[in-house]
Amino acid sequence: MGRVPDLESQEMLLELRFNPGKPDRDWGRLSERDYQSWLGSKIKAVKSDEPPWFIEARRLLGTKEISGPKHNPRIMG
Repeated sequence: MGRVPDLESQEMLLELRFNPGKPDRDWGRLSERDYQSWLGSKIKAVKSDEPPWFIEARRLLGTKEISGPKHNPRIMG
């Protein structure tokens, strides 16, 4: 359907109490439906008049930097 068949993804969906059918590497309509449902639960739309960069900056307020090679990946991204 839209993804490369992936047995591990089907098993993950089962563990998360979705019903993609028997894990068999056959990425059919049930696997795709449940994958899209899972993905939708992970993506939360933010409705705001503020620009996206400002929302992200506000979310990261208080994040501290570590000097040297062990830098904070959220800041150095």
